[in-house]
Amino acid sequence: MIVMPPRPLRPCKKPNCTALTRDETGYCEKHKVEYLEILKKQKAERDRRYDENIRKTRDKQYYEFYKSDEWERVKKQILIRDKGLCQWCLQKRIIKTADVIHHIVPIKDDWSKRFDLSNLVSLCYECHNKHHASKG
Repeated sequence: MIVMPPRPLRPCKKPNCTALTRDETGYCEKHKVEYLEILKKQKAERDRRYDENIRKTRDKQYYEFYKSDEWERVKKQILIRDKGLCQWCLQKRIIKTADVIHHIVPIKDDWSKRFDLSNLVSLCYECHNKHHASKG
């Protein structure tokens, strides 16, 4: 069995903190909690804005679809199939975590493909946003 050496000790990323850490976040134990709380708040705000936008831009049918138990199950299947990685980044030999399940053929164009596994792909926010921005 190969044993990896521990990460080198580095100064905590929190300004004026003198603690050393090996944690992948770059924060000492004391400041890691603060950092994770900030991330949690940022995600909650992003989710709130996203949900608010969905209600404004999509009709009830689409909103209910994206909140359905069946969609949650299919999303998990796709993430497992795609190993939780952004498939478009992977094609460019970049390893990046997937954040979104994207419909290749939009459900507005073909409602019947909403659960079609061959019509779904795992993407990172960056790829998904670039794609939709280019669609205009």
